[in-house]
Amino acid sequence: MYPANHSAARLLALIAVRLLCFNPPSEAQVWKNIGPMPTGAGDSGRMTAVAVDPSDASHWLAGAATGGIFESRDAGANWTPRTDGQPTLASGAIAFAPGNPKIVYAGTGESGFSGGSFAGLGLLKSVDGGTTWTLIQSTNLVRASVSAIRVHPSDPNTFVAATAQSG
Repeated sequence: MYPANHSAARLLALIAVRLLCFNPPSEAQVWKNIGPMPTGAGDSGRMTAVAVDPSDASHWLAGAATGGIFESRDAGANWTPRTDGQPTLASGAIAFAPGNPKIVYAGTGESGFSGGSFAGLGLLKSVDGGTTWTLIQSTNLVRASVSAIRVHPSDPNTFVAATAQSG
């Protein structure tokens, strides 16, 4: 539609906004923040990764762009930081091992390629479901960003990671 008919698209958008003013969405249709909550002066950061434990739907892990990994054991009602002691807090991807959800991988580095994105130092591995983490360093992953991780369904030590190298 754009650019050939951008005036029609703009008109449709204005009509949609006006309709929303007269018919506001119900509470069930509105997004609600369930955490992690902002830690600064009302500021919050970008979430770059979310993973749900395949054996426990109330166990969640979330990665913040430059804030590390947070864990919730109550479906997002409460959050605990889990990687504050790691050499990088830049997060890009998280994946539970389907065959053994106690094993979790997290890719460091954010692949957003914006001015506020930070590269990583490697992969983090947890063998206790995300409570504690160990950095797996690799010269191939220094200054890289991990945007996705897939773990083999039956072999938790086999996985692939989608990465991008920063300049």
